[in-house]
Amino acid sequence: MEHVNVYTHSNLKGFKKGSGTVQYALTIKREGTIHVLDGYREVTNITENKSELIALIEALKRMNRPCVLCIHTESKYLVSCLENKWVDTWRVRNWVNAKGNIVANAKEWQELDRLLAKHRYSFEVRKKNVNKVFFSEEIRRKQHV
Repeated sequence: MEHVNVYTHSNLKGFKKGSGTVQYALTIKREGTIHVLDGYREVTNITENKSELIALIEALKRMNRPCVLCIHTESKYLVSCLENKWVDTWRVRNWVNAKGNIVANAKEWQELDRLLAKHRYSFEVRKKNVNKVFFSEEIRRKQHV
């Protein structure tokens, strides 16, 4: 299986809903050459947590075969839900949490769960804004092409 680095970023911060941009980049090394697939999406009226889910979903939609993924993210929320197996519990409970309520962002969690199922993956949690400059420059470049 190929090894792929997945980098995500959202410029939304906090629990209040807002509008902004989510970005991702996939790096794959083939025959000594690093190939990059990247993209961004404007989002409106959503929280930081949901935007981080969307960034990873958009990245995974670009993948057409099973890979070994190293997911680089700022989102402790995303990592906690997957590493602590909350997503597995939610799936078994039909996307209802321990309090009997529908899981926040259930639609996105279901899609992410489906997209991750064919891959092996691990996480690298980054400090906030590590790739902010890179992603900001890439968006500006693409908007002016």
